[in-house]
Parts: sequence; C-alpha cells; structure tokens
Amino acid sequence: MTQHALDFTPLTTPYAMHEAELAAERDRLATSKARILARLRQGPATNAELNIICFRYGARIMELRREGHDIDKAHDHDGVWVYRLVGQP
Repeated sequence: MTQHALDFTPLTTPYAMHEAELAAERDRLATSKARILARLRQGPATNAELNIICFRYGARIMELRREGHDIDKAHDHDGVWVYRLVGQP
C-alpha cells in the first residue's frame, strides 16, 4: 500500500479574499473623492450635483477637508447647499 503525496501549499484564506475586497473598495472611494475634488475645482457645486457624482459626497468632502482642502458650505434655499473650494493644501 502506498501513501499519497502530501500537498503543503498554502490555501487561500477568507482573510486574503477579504483583503482583495477592501483594496477594491479603497480604490473606488479614492476615485469618488478625486471626482468630487475635480468638480469643486471647476467652481461652486450644489449638494444635488455632488450627489450625482457620489451618493455619500459628505464623507468624501470630510476626507478632503482632513487632507487640508478648505471647502466652504453655504445654505442656498429649501435644502440646497452650495459647496465651494476655497483653498488647497
């Protein structure tokens, strides 16, 4: 009777698959943030315009502010807010 050869190659773990998903999510958020910043560089934008670019535009604006971008927010009318890029780092 012969023994089968043992295979010691590492298996793909759920953690490795999870890391790939996290990397894809980081790329997606970075792209959304870049698109929001590009739009603000063109001039003032309303919350409705930014919502078309990214559903959670407020989170992306918060990230941009943490990176040093000076973004002003002013109430226009009836739930419409205008965002304006004042300064960059």
